[in-house]
Amino acid sequence: MKHTHHRRAAFTLTELMVCASLLATVMSFVATISIRTDRLWRDTRNQKIALDELGNQLEHLTTLDLPGAQQAIESLEISADTRVLLPRASLRGKIEHPPGSTQIVLTLQIDGESATRTTHHAPLTLVGFLTTSPDPKINLQPKPEDDGQSETVRAPAQNAGENQ
Repeated sequence: MKHTHHRRAAFTLTELMVCASLLATVMSFVATISIRTDRLWRDTRNQKIALDELGNQLEHLTTLDLPGAQQAIESLEISADTRVLLPRASLRGKIEHPPGSTQIVLTLQIDGESATRTTHHAPLTLVGFLTTSPDPKINLQPKPEDDGQSETVRAPAQNAGENQ
């Protein structure tokens, strides 16, 4: 008798089930990474928008004198463009007087929503300093001579009369 050996031309059901389960596992892993990456990019974009808003607000406030800055902080609002991009953001400001300076502290809280969860971020805070005089002109004053050479130093305009 002659034995004929047939070559197998297809996959078995077990091989197909193992392949399908491996493929499903890899696809779920890729989908999870993709969703997390999207959230990370969105959060990064929101942080950048918030920092830009804080920087713009602080830049404006530090150009004002103390009474003007206090009045501006009382009516502080997020710009319309930022409000569209970060609808749940809130902006607060205060003036602090540590020894030797006057500081403006701005805090922006970003809360975002996604389809499945609410995201809470730590608030972003920027600190700026107000100038002590409304006229921050700088005069060049000669430094007192100690070694016979004359140097030029920068002194605020208000101190110019006191040092002479």
